[in-house]
Amino acid sequence: MSAVIKVEVKYAKDLARNLRELWPDALDKGVQSAVHMVGERMLDTACRLVPVRTGYLRSTMALEQTGKWTFRLIARAPYAAFVEWGTSRMQARLFMTSAVRMHTPEMSDEVENAAVAAMHGGLL
Repeated sequence: MSAVIKVEVKYAKDLARNLRELWPDALDKGVQSAVHMVGERMLDTACRLVPVRTGYLRSTMALEQTGKWTFRLIARAPYAAFVEWGTSRMQARLFMTSAVRMHTPEMSDEVENAAVAAMHGGLL
């Protein structure tokens, strides 16, 4: 059973609808880049936190873009969910959950910076 955590920028649809009218291309590209950059940081952190015996679990971890501003952090090893959330005989390791929690505060800052950059670029 693989483990998947979906990350979506809250209110992204409202923000996109309101700002696309003014700065369509720059906003999409900038925010998409910002979201992906934070996602890569989450993946890097998860790869550092994952327990390693053979390295297989870590080798199956990836970031999968599911929309312009959304992605999934995935560990495809068949036992990934058991390591992440534990079992009745094994404690949860929360390597993916912890990585997402650590980098979530950065998401709003990066999206805001991308929006501001799009606005400044559109005004020049």
